[in-house]
Amino acid sequence: DEQFHKTTRVAYPELKPGDLVFFQTYLPGPSHVGFYMGNGDFIHASSAAEGVVVSQMRSGYYRERFLGGGRPSGWIMEPLPVAE
Repeated sequence: DEQFHKTTRVAYPELKPGDLVFFQTYLPGPSHVGFYMGNGDFIHASSAAEGVVVSQMRSGYYRERFLGGGRPSGWIMEPLPVAE
């Protein structure tokens, strides 16, 4: 919940890899968060049984529960260095 309120809102079409994505799941308001990976995929800790997984957010369970994206203040996105 606090992460949601301390980030700058980012609309779905403006999401970049590394942005936080928030969902309303078992509690009202933001109760689940993951990292956006691009192409509608995000990585998150699904449950104790499933552990960390990659899920699609453009359809199904997560699409219906998506609250918005968030970008922390001062977040700098730089390309990864290319291995030589």
